Order: sequence, then C-alpha cells, then structure tokens
Amino acid sequence: MYSIPSVISKSGIIGLPFDYEWNGDIAIYFNETEPQERNVRLQRVIDKCGYKACFSMAIALSKWFFHRLEGHVDLNDLWLRIYAMEAGAVDRLYIKTLDYSGNYIDDQINGPLWSLLCITRNLTRRYVNQWVYMRDCLINMITLFRYISNNNNIFDKWVTESFQKIVEIFPWEESDPDMKKYDASQDNLVPLSFFFEGNFHYDEERTKNEMNEFLTKLNYKQNPYLRIPNEMKEKGFTGIPYTISR
Repeated sequence: MYSIPSVISKSGIIGLPFDYEWNGDIAIYFNETEPQERNVRLQRVIDKCGYKACFSMAIALSKWFFHRLEGHVDLNDLWLRIYAMEAGAVDRLYIKTLDYSGNYIDDQINGPLWSLLCITRNLTRRYVNQWVYMRDCLINMITLFRYISNNNNIFDKWVTESFQKIVEIFPWEESDPDMKKYDASQDNLVPLSFFFEGNFHYDEERTKNEMNEFLTKLNYKQNPYLRIPNEMKEKGFTGIPYTISR
C-alpha cells in the first residue's frame, strides 16, 4: 500500500552506514519527557500546529525511520503500527493499542528502533486519550532521526517545510493555555500525501477519497493494533467502520 516517497529516496538515508554511537544513556536521552527545554525553537513551532496535523506528522516521521532501518531488522511490527496510526488519523477509535514493552537491545539498529517504538507508544496513548500535548514526542522523534541519519539536510528541509505548511493550513486555534484535553473529531483530515507531495494542494474531497481508499484496504483481522468494527461501535464510533461517510 506504500511506495517510497521521492524525498526519502533522494535524501540518501537508504543504505546509509550505521556509524553513530549507541548505548543506554543515548536511548534515555531520546526518550526524555521534556526535550523542549533543549529545543525551544522547535517547541514553539509545534505549539502553532493543529492537533490532528501533529499526529499525522508523527506518522510521516515514522516512514522515515522505516526506510532508514529497512533491510537490517524485521520491521513488520512497525509497519502494522504505522497502518494503525494512519487509520487513527481518521478517527482515534480505530487504534486498539500501540503499547510496547519489548526488551531493550543495545545496538545501532535495534536500539533506535526500541526508542522509536517507545516514543510512538507514548504519543499514541496521548492522542487516543485526547491529551493536548504531544510536542515532546515529536521533538524526540525528530532529534532521534537526525542523530541516526547524520543530520541529513534533506530531512531537515522536509521537517521545516512540513511544519510551515501545517501552520499555514492546519494551525492550532485554541486560546485556552490551561486546556488539558482536546476533541479532534472535527479537525480536518491530513493525508500522508500532504507531507510527501511537493506540490500538494489541500482539497477536502480528494483527501476523503485518498483516506477512504486506505481504510477499505486495511485488514484489521491481521493487525493487532486495530479495533474490529464491533469494538469500534462499542467505543462510540458513529458511521460505518473502515470507510469514510460521504
């Protein structure tokens, strides 16, 4: 269902040597709960971005990780998680769980993968429970990927342009600084093409078609991170699961 986005192919990260240092202290560093203190500039940008758009940005970031690590470790589980997150970008009730409690492996491939799975677990838990702040998870994802890709300039440019587009098209418009929870059910859908097509122009109907096609092709019976239709109904989902109402 996925092809490699051209920006990822052009970045040179596929096949890049794993020549960075990795150990337990580095893993802890990329799983800090308040990384914004060391990246205030990025925090301020994220704070201007819409809620569902931030979650969709995390999905797009996960794609970068997948193609960086592909061919060196079994990534089938990560792929299923990405599918579940993308469905969750339509409605949080699609996501059954993204919990992760795997054993830490201290090497240059499994170590970053472990960190990524922990970050996406925390981020998705917040999203499913409608907690407002996901910025620390996004900051950790971005800084972790920069570290394992030798601060790739094409990735940096993509991150900058992605946030610029989000702020322009899907800005955060809530004014209550004490808000703890947020209902994103009325937020506009943000497809992955928004992040990976250079000439993308947002069109609501096109977006619904794209994401509807994605949902109808999902096999929730073979993905432990997705809810089956009956479970979604029990959780309060309205409409027909795995399709977008017209």
